[in-house]
Amino acid sequence: NLPPREALKYRVAPVLLNNQPTLVYGPGGTGKSYFALYLAVLVGGAWTHNNLLAEPGKVLVLDYETDQYEVDDRIKTIVKGLDVATSPEIYYRFCAGPLAHEVEDIQAFVTENQIDVVIVDPLGGAVGADMNDSEPILDYFRALRALRTITGLSVTSLSIDHTNKEGKLFGSEYKFHRARSVFEAKKQQDTGSDYLDFGLYHRKMNNGKLLPPRGYHLEFGAETVTFTEKDVRDVPELAGGLVLKDQLVALLRHGSTTIESLAQETLVNGKPATAGSVKTTLYSHKGTFRHLQDGKWGLVSNAGESNGSNASY
Repeated sequence: NLPPREALKYRVAPVLLNNQPTLVYGPGGTGKSYFALYLAVLVGGAWTHNNLLAEPGKVLVLDYETDQYEVDDRIKTIVKGLDVATSPEIYYRFCAGPLAHEVEDIQAFVTENQIDVVIVDPLGGAVGADMNDSEPILDYFRALRALRTITGLSVTSLSIDHTNKEGKLFGSEYKFHRARSVFEAKKQQDTGSDYLDFGLYHRKMNNGKLLPPRGYHLEFGAETVTFTEKDVRDVPELAGGLVLKDQLVALLRHGSTTIESLAQETLVNGKPATAGSVKTTLYSHKGTFRHLQDGKWGLVSNAGESNGSNASY
């Protein structure tokens, strides 16, 4: 018999659920940690940027991988890239033991400083045990749940994790099950370049629909890191993370072609698509694709047009 909920659905709309655990995973060097700190800066500074609407709050970074100087440097370069005058309210804790073993001390800090968001980077360090074993993973999420705000609600959390050799979420499937929202991260970066293109693909949402893929272009300057929205369909290496329909839209935006050519340039579950799967997808979405007289396929008028990287398509 509760009254209608007045609590926020998102701490950073539409990617970071409020008072719930969100998980972002991907290979090392993808840009996951930079993106996590980017969200921390938006929350800690109460800023809206790249269509990410942040609800202001205090952020605690639980660092299991680097040190305070590296995290501080990254935060400062992100703030300079945003070109804002004020500093975000972000706290830092150097961590070594499993989160489940330190949760009482961390909870005391959360309560004392009225922390709203906790970022754990990486999750493996916070588990501190065999990642394929379900029990340490369950202990980790129990510890996250034990971190409570002054209002008695669970803190908003963002866990950063890695992939295995097959490119899948590393370790026990309970990671995927216990997180309320899960994103896969991919990147494209040329050797020696001072930029990377970062793609974020929504793989799970407990209460609601999956979001369209989001893309960001990161530029690394001498003292700045800038985030700019990027359409993942414009980056071949990132377009492969889309569902087959959206990959076909991305390719056909550049002109009509045959089913065989489309099959050579698309992926399904990380493997080359078959001509049969491409044909089925084309015929199943007649409002998007059209069969041309020369045997090639193209887009229906206006199909695939986008006003930005995060439009629904």
